[in-house]
Amino acid sequence: MQTTDAQVRRLMEEMQKHAGMGLAAMRAGMDRKTARKYVRAGLLPSELRKPHTWRTRADPFAEDWPALTAMLEEAPELEARTLFDHLVGLKPDAYAAGQLRTLQRRVREWRAQRGPEREIFFPQAHRPGEALQTDFTHATVLGVRIGGELFAHQLRSPVGAGRRRGRIPPPSPSPPPSRRATASAAGRLRGRAGRRRRRVRRGHLRLLARAWKSER
Repeated sequence: MQTTDAQVRRLMEEMQKHAGMGLAAMRAGMDRKTARKYVRAGLLPSELRKPHTWRTRADPFAEDWPALTAMLEEAPELEARTLFDHLVGLKPDAYAAGQLRTLQRRVREWRAQRGPEREIFFPQAHRPGEALQTDFTHATVLGVRIGGELFAHQLRSPVGAGRRRGRIPPPSPSPPPSRRATASAAGRLRGRAGRRRRRVRRGHLRLLARAWKSER
């Protein structure tokens, strides 16, 4: 049974409490000799374990790997399953189904080291209420006229952050207003201006009348 880091930590805690190797090893669930080894080393099992960098068996694809590499360089999108089926078709007695995962690891390593560059994406975090995007649409084509003159303007609309930004389709042009509607709008404007001038004249007359009375 392999000793875990949690057992060694428990061993160290019991050693600080009781200072007895036998009792601490029993409570940590390990043999006394194993406990003594970790107490002397002062390290956890994961710290004592050396990284596994060597092969435990021969590479079954060593002979055909140069040919597979040439195929990947010509068509990097090829999957490991396609390459494996190709090898099995050439040498049906040399490969077994359980070796597919080994080839998949080799292909992943090749793509990471020598494969084509991938497009880089930077994720964006959009928090509701923090920012607002807006968009404008030219609305002059609507043919709106004020006082007989064409009103050049734009329409502004919000675009929600975090959603796909889309433009508002341009409005369909409407027919120009008739002469009667234009004349009616101009008449209303003239009527308002006339009422304002009359109010101003009345105010001037009142001021003149007060000044004349004060002089008398």
